[in-house]
Amino acid sequence: MRKLSNLQLLRRLLQELRHISHKKPVKDNLMYPLVMSQFHENQLTEKRICRGENEMRHMALTYLCLLESLRKRQNISQFYNKGEISVEEAAKLVGLSLPLKPPQH
Repeated sequence: MRKLSNLQLLRRLLQELRHISHKKPVKDNLMYPLVMSQFHENQLTEKRICRGENEMRHMALTYLCLLESLRKRQNISQFYNKGEISVEEAAKLVGLSLPLKPPQH
Protein backbone atom coordinates (compact mmCIF):
# COMPACT_ATOMS: atom_id res chain seq x y z
CA MET A 1 0.00 0.00 0.00
CA ARG A 2 1.42 3.38 -0.94
CA LYS A 3 1.90 6.02 1.73
CA LEU A 4 -1.36 7.84 2.39
CA SER A 5 -1.63 11.29 3.91
CA ASN A 6 -3.79 11.55 7.01
CA LEU A 7 -6.58 13.15 4.99
CA GLN A 8 -6.45 10.37 2.37
CA LEU A 9 -6.48 7.78 5.14
CA LEU A 10 -9.56 9.38 6.70
CA ARG A 11 -11.31 9.50 3.32
CA ARG A 12 -10.56 5.84 2.65
CA LEU A 13 -11.89 4.86 6.08
CA LEU A 14 -15.08 6.82 5.47
CA GLN A 15 -15.40 5.23 2.04
CA GLU A 16 -15.26 1.76 3.60
CA LEU A 17 -17.80 2.81 6.24
CA ARG A 18 -20.03 3.95 3.37
CA HIS A 19 -19.82 0.42 1.87
CA ILE A 20 -20.83 -1.07 5.20
CA SER A 21 -23.72 1.38 5.62
CA HIS A 22 -25.17 0.34 2.25
CA LYS A 23 -27.73 2.96 1.28
CA LYS A 24 -27.86 4.82 4.61
CA PRO A 25 -25.79 7.99 5.14
CA VAL A 26 -22.31 7.28 6.51
CA LYS A 27 -23.01 9.60 9.46
CA ASP A 28 -25.64 7.11 10.66
CA ASN A 29 -22.97 4.40 11.01
CA LEU A 30 -22.01 3.80 14.65
CA MET A 31 -18.30 3.88 13.82
CA TYR A 32 -18.42 7.32 12.20
CA PRO A 33 -18.30 9.39 15.43
CA LEU A 34 -15.48 7.25 16.82
CA VAL A 35 -13.34 7.52 13.69
CA MET A 36 -13.89 11.27 13.44
CA SER A 37 -13.19 11.89 17.13
CA GLN A 38 -9.99 9.82 17.02
CA PHE A 39 -8.73 11.75 14.01
CA HIS A 40 -9.56 15.10 15.63
CA GLU A 41 -8.13 14.19 19.04
CA ASN A 42 -4.86 12.90 17.66
CA GLN A 43 -4.41 15.49 14.96
CA LEU A 44 -2.07 17.69 17.02
CA THR A 45 -1.49 15.73 20.21
CA GLU A 46 -0.11 12.49 18.78
CA LYS A 47 3.48 13.31 19.80
CA ARG A 48 2.57 14.68 23.26
CA ILE A 49 0.87 11.49 24.42
CA CYS A 50 3.19 8.71 25.56
CA ARG A 51 2.67 6.69 22.42
CA GLY A 52 4.81 5.85 19.50
CA GLU A 53 4.99 8.56 16.88
CA ASN A 54 2.94 6.61 14.35
CA GLU A 55 0.76 4.50 16.63
CA MET A 56 -2.54 6.20 15.77
CA ARG A 57 -1.71 6.12 12.07
CA HIS A 58 -0.86 2.42 12.33
CA MET A 59 -4.17 1.73 14.10
CA ALA A 60 -6.08 3.61 11.38
CA LEU A 61 -4.26 1.70 8.61
CA THR A 62 -4.98 -1.59 10.38
CA TYR A 63 -8.67 -0.73 10.69
CA LEU A 64 -8.77 0.29 7.02
CA CYS A 65 -7.20 -3.03 6.05
CA LEU A 66 -9.79 -4.89 8.14
CA LEU A 67 -12.71 -3.03 6.53
CA GLU A 68 -11.36 -3.55 3.01
CA SER A 69 -10.73 -7.24 3.66
CA LEU A 70 -14.23 -7.76 5.07
CA ARG A 71 -15.78 -6.07 2.03
CA LYS A 72 -13.70 -8.14 -0.40
CA ARG A 73 -14.52 -11.37 1.46
CA GLN A 74 -18.22 -10.55 1.35
CA ASN A 75 -18.02 -9.91 -2.41
CA ILE A 76 -16.21 -13.20 -2.99
CA SER A 77 -18.69 -15.10 -0.80
CA GLN A 78 -21.64 -13.68 -2.71
CA PHE A 79 -20.05 -14.68 -6.00
CA TYR A 80 -18.96 -18.22 -5.10
CA ASN A 81 -21.40 -19.35 -2.39
CA LYS A 82 -24.40 -20.06 -4.55
CA GLY A 83 -25.01 -23.40 -2.87
CA GLU A 84 -24.63 -26.96 -4.01
CA ILE A 85 -25.77 -27.98 -7.45
CA SER A 86 -27.33 -31.32 -8.28
CA VAL A 87 -25.58 -34.09 -10.19
CA GLU A 88 -27.81 -33.42 -13.19
CA GLU A 89 -26.89 -29.72 -13.24
CA ALA A 90 -23.18 -30.55 -12.92
CA ALA A 91 -23.44 -32.99 -15.83
CA LYS A 92 -25.17 -30.35 -17.98
CA LEU A 93 -22.40 -27.85 -17.19
CA VAL A 94 -19.85 -30.11 -18.87
CA GLY A 95 -22.14 -31.16 -21.71
CA LEU A 96 -23.14 -34.59 -20.44
CA SER A 97 -26.44 -36.14 -19.53
CA LEU A 98 -27.22 -38.83 -17.01
CA PRO A 99 -28.46 -42.23 -18.16
CA LEU A 100 -32.17 -42.84 -17.83
CA LYS A 101 -33.27 -44.84 -14.83
CA PRO A 102 -34.87 -48.18 -15.62
CA PRO A 103 -38.50 -48.48 -14.58
CA GLN A 104 -38.94 -50.22 -11.24
CA HIS A 105 -41.68 -52.81 -10.72
